[in-house]
Amino acid sequence: AEFQKKCLGKMQDVSNSEGSTVLFVSHNLMALSSLCNKGIYLKNGQERSQGEIEEALSQYTREGTESLLTEWKGNAGDEFVRIYRTKVSCADSPDGYFTHKDIVIEIKGEVMKPVYGLIMGFWLYSQFDYQLAYSLFDDTDPSVDIKTQQPGKFVKRFIIPANTLAQGSYRIQFDFGIHNLKLIVQNKECDLEFSVENISG
Repeated sequence: AEFQKKCLGKMQDVSNSEGSTVLFVSHNLMALSSLCNKGIYLKNGQERSQGEIEEALSQYTREGTESLLTEWKGNAGDEFVRIYRTKVSCADSPDGYFTHKDIVIEIKGEVMKPVYGLIMGFWLYSQFDYQLAYSLFDDTDPSVDIKTQQPGKFVKRFIIPANTLAQGSYRIQFDFGIHNLKLIVQNKECDLEFSVENISG
């Protein structure tokens, strides 16, 4: 990290010198944004766009998020609980995820038979795989007792409030299980990814 900081500082000095041009190739968007005023976005060796650095970074980010799994549909679980859908969305913004908007995480499923000590929630990880948060569906329940969940379909929604997340990519790893007993969903098959942009200035 110290060497990277030194290199970036040297490139900043050179790029600020009159008559000097620096060609900087990187996937580090923050470094590109701070060092460059023009950008060329390449994909599979082909030029996708050229112009102001923010425009190039915006297109790079936009196209990069097209492959992210922001919604999963299927049938996962066991004889106790089935999960049919997980989804992450941005409030009032169907075309993107933004720092100044709420992020909504939704789980649809069904309790098949009474379950004592049901765990249902998620971990939130940063793009560098740091665990940022862990939340369960009953965190706001005033009762401290572990309850028995009765059979029936359900929709659980979690909200990450606006201006909580910084610009960047995030991963949601779901946690479905029975307290101190077993995991209900294996192999992270319901997990999601999303990328947040800061356009609120």
